[in-house]
Amino acid sequence: MLKPPVRSHRQPPPIEALGDGLPGEAATDRTLAPYHQDDLCVIEDQEGLLAKTHVLDDDDEIETADFDQSFLSRPSLHRHHGIRDLSERLLKPLEQHQRMAVVFGQPRKAVIGRFYRRWKDDQHDDAGELIGIGNYTGVPRTARCFDIDKSLLPPGQWNADLPQRAIRHLLGEIRKHAPELEGVTCHVHHSSSAGLDELCGEACRKISAHLWFVTSKPITGKQLKAWMLVKNAEAGLKLFDPAPTTPNQVLYTANPCFEGVDDPLYDRSFLIEGERDTLDLDVPDDTGQAFVSTGTHYENAGKWLDLMGTSEHGFHDPIIHHA
Repeated sequence: MLKPPVRSHRQPPPIEALGDGLPGEAATDRTLAPYHQDDLCVIEDQEGLLAKTHVLDDDDEIETADFDQSFLSRPSLHRHHGIRDLSERLLKPLEQHQRMAVVFGQPRKAVIGRFYRRWKDDQHDDAGELIGIGNYTGVPRTARCFDIDKSLLPPGQWNADLPQRAIRHLLGEIRKHAPELEGVTCHVHHSSSAGLDELCGEACRKISAHLWFVTSKPITGKQLKAWMLVKNAEAGLKLFDPAPTTPNQVLYTANPCFEGVDDPLYDRSFLIEGERDTLDLDVPDDTGQAFVSTGTHYENAGKWLDLMGTSEHGFHDPIIHHA
């Protein structure tokens, strides 16, 4: 009987055991790696898997082992030259690398090519002493991913042999609330759960996917998060998951592993051609300039971007402030 692979409950390594143990000034050097707006930051986990594993047991049921990422990963920067190059030369190959994924932050120069913690903020011990500095900083990028999580599908829309049909339906529904996406070429990557319902003899009613676009001008994660939250509020539902806009948040790009059964999808990703290859978004200025979108006005965008999602302000008040 096939058993799901054992996934360890990893404990954080001691501070002194972090990767290469950056010596001297390198440990506190905040200099970022050389930046370009068209770069994508790829991380490689030291020993864990950044992909789910689906196992078919003797009862013909699918059991899933979750991600098993370790606490250490090493970053590298890779430049794209438009949406087709991003799709074919970067994203498609990454699907076959289960120890690799993407983060949108810019790594410190000192950690390029080294296994190190994926910190965004400075870290302190209980006594308040600095034990490590942030390794990833938010920067404007042109390659951006829109995470669609468990969007409802009408009956009959899903077919594992025709996965593009469901995505085209999904895009049609999203564009009703985000017309900016209309007619723009995008790279689509189905989630690791796509097709599992059919393997178990059930009808698929929800779909999750990553939609990749290249923007006409570089935008930061904060700017994209603000745009997404406005669209979610206006639609009255969660169109987009803003979590991947955080600089050190892992965006999983690998295909899932299958044991005892073939992947029900022949190809989990594809390019949907549009009339334009770049996406134009009206986003708030990260420096604090006003932003107007469908009647929603941010008098101080920089302030409210920072307050979004906090325990005190949540999402509602920053989004509708000064509406």
